[in-house]
Amino acid sequence: MNFNAYENTIEYKHDDKYYALPSEDIKQFTLIVDGQKYHFKRGYESRKLNAEDFVEVAAEGKVTFLIKHEVSYHQSQNTSYGSTSKENIYRNNNRYYFKKGDSITYLKKLNKRKVLRFFDNSQFLQEFIDSNNLDLSDEKDVKKIVTEYNNSIYES
Repeated sequence: MNFNAYENTIEYKHDDKYYALPSEDIKQFTLIVDGQKYHFKRGYESRKLNAEDFVEVAAEGKVTFLIKHEVSYHQSQNTSYGSTSKENIYRNNNRYYFKKGDSITYLKKLNKRKVLRFFDNSQFLQEFIDSNNLDLSDEKDVKKIVTEYNNSIYES
């Protein structure tokens, strides 16, 4: 099974042929890649995000961190003396969203200042960031602080 981010579809291979599942009835799914779980849901709406889009729910709780995986495609034409070739180029473009309450906010890029504005106790998180040497422009590190924040809320 495969998630095609370019088409926003779920596909599978059978007898060396690829088929797309009718995704209108699928609300969520989990992919396991190299032992790592990736949970995808639909139903979120915000800027550049509609309810039919699957998004990765990287961390969920009082603050939810969502990643919209997108792929852009174009062909480049390489011309050299006597020949022309076309190259298919696919580029990953992730979009980031934070859900807090009923509000979903789009972030074009992750950075410390923009990420920390979604949290109530930034001093606690600042200590967590410093002690774990986290980089808030890295989505894996953002997932860690959102998870830590949500866990600390439930422990209080």
